[in-house]
Amino acid sequence: MLPTAGPPLFGKLPPGRYEAGISAFLMKPVSRGQVRLRSADPLEPPVIDPAFLTDPDGRDVAVLRSGLRKVADLAETLRPLAAATDAIPAHALSDADLRGRVGTYWHPVGTCAVGPADDPRAVVDGQGTVHGVTNLRIADASVLPTVPAANTQLPVLAVAEMLADALSA
Repeated sequence: MLPTAGPPLFGKLPPGRYEAGISAFLMKPVSRGQVRLRSADPLEPPVIDPAFLTDPDGRDVAVLRSGLRKVADLAETLRPLAAATDAIPAHALSDADLRGRVGTYWHPVGTCAVGPADDPRAVVDGQGTVHGVTNLRIADASVLPTVPAANTQLPVLAVAEMLADALSA
C-alpha cells in the first residue's frame, strides 16, 4: 500500500486544494504480458500488452482485491478528515471494472527475461547474451525474470555488476 498526499497525480484541483489517497499495488504478479515487434522498421513502436490481471487462476485479482480491502479499512479510519470519492469501494468492483482501472507501478521488467534457450519466454542467457544473436548483451531490468517486490534499482545494479564481471573475466 502507498499513501499519498499533495497535488493530484492526475488532473488538477483549485489552488490551495490537495488530494490524499491510498493505493494498493500488486508487487509479485503472476500474469504475464508481452512485447512484440510491430514490423521490421526500427522506428515503428512495438506492440506492448501488459496483460494485467489475466492469470488463468485469478490469483492476481484476488491478491489485489485483498490489498484494496485493506486500503478501504485504512481509509475508513480517516473518514473524519476526508470523504471517499467513489460510491463503490474499489475492492467491490467487478473483475472487468477492476481490470479497467488497473495501471502500472512504473517498474516494468522481464521483456528480455533470463532463461535457457529452449524456454520460449527467455530472451537472454545468464550472461546477458541474446539467444541467437552474436555480440549482443542486455543488462537492464528487462532481463529480470520476475518483478522484484520493491523498487527495481538495486536488482538492476546487481545484474549490471554481475554482467560487467562476466565481461571482464
